[in-house]
Amino acid sequence: MKHAVPMCGAIVAALVLLGAPASQAQDVRQEIDAIVKDYLATHPDELGEIVKGYLIKHPEAVGEILVGVLKHRPSPANASGSNSPAPGAAKAAVDHSEAIASNAALLFSSPHQVTLGNPHGDVTLVEFFDYSCGFCKRALPDMLTLIKDDPNLKVVLKELPILGVGSAEAARIAVAVRMQDPEGQKYLAFH
Repeated sequence: MKHAVPMCGAIVAALVLLGAPASQAQDVRQEIDAIVKDYLATHPDELGEIVKGYLIKHPEAVGEILVGVLKHRPSPANASGSNSPAPGAAKAAVDHSEAIASNAALLFSSPHQVTLGNPHGDVTLVEFFDYSCGFCKRALPDMLTLIKDDPNLKVVLKELPILGVGSAEAARIAVAVRMQDPEGQKYLAFH
């Protein structure tokens, strides 16, 4: 019954709002909003548990959140902070080739990474992943198919544990497995 206060408040608000004039309904709504805000501010762990439970039941929401964040993040080309181009202007693609070239050694041939497929392939695919990411998990069979179908494909795997403590722990285990397995077969089995 730990969610009884907000639930009762919502029920009372609905009953009051149905029979009250608009100005009274607005006043009641503001009072209930203040009560709910105060409750949430004084019980942040309960809110955290509710959100955590939801995200566990709906992991796809994490991907949707990340997509939303990326859509609203100002691009380097648009330093003004505005997220939309000028009226009538097409959104310009950001050229990352200079950043890629200046970090080529770290991206494509770091001794701390895992390379699958042809280590001397003519095409290199770099995948940044998180073990807690559902999209990353679903992409694995496609990546293995690409490696099988293209003998000249080099795939570089980069751990990017951004989705919590479990992600960081899985990445540490993966690195430990990789350190004991120069050929990468045990790592791939773990992955």
